[in-house]
Amino acid sequence: FSFNGGKDCTVLLHLLTAGLYRYAVKHPEIISPNEDLPKIPTVYIMNSFPFPEIDDYIKEANGLYDLDLVTIAEPMKEALKSFIDSKPHLKAISVGVRSTDPYSEHLKPFTHTDKGWPEFMRVLPILNWNYNDVWTFLLRLNVPYCCLYEQGYTSLGGTNNTIKNPALKIENDGDEEKYEPAYKLKDGSLERMGRIRKSASPSPLR
Repeated sequence: FSFNGGKDCTVLLHLLTAGLYRYAVKHPEIISPNEDLPKIPTVYIMNSFPFPEIDDYIKEANGLYDLDLVTIAEPMKEALKSFIDSKPHLKAISVGVRSTDPYSEHLKPFTHTDKGWPEFMRVLPILNWNYNDVWTFLLRLNVPYCCLYEQGYTSLGGTNNTIKNPALKIENDGDEEKYEPAYKLKDGSLERMGRIRKSASPSPLR
């Protein structure tokens, strides 16, 4: 499982944990009721310009979901290779990608990595979810998420390419700029207005 602290992979983390619990209940012959649930192998590839709030949230989520978490501070391709090499039995990685993400419109729910990348199957359970679906899920199930979304951020990258979404700015007469939380964004197509555009090549986890 690839976890970067964002809203989409937070949804996926909750789904994976719920699915694992359901499997354990249905198959006590495989996972004994007296045993703890198996830990989900998880990789957090640190951004070169990390938000402290994201790092804090990932620590919180790790404690809450009891993950088998590996944190790697390397470029994406090298980090994935390190993670795969450390877990040779791993054949697939679940990723919280949606079809509206850059370079993701033609992906399928099960998609192999592209040539030149470490080889594994990408499993994309929320590929066809939209922005509103994500926030409906998180809010109705009261799933904890990164506090940056309460401050007007709608799409999280690094501190070098992420700003609060202008579409959520509250008009006021004071000097202090105020923003509504991410779930107040009515038009999901404006989700990435808070990301500073730059040319980038697609990666398996974006």
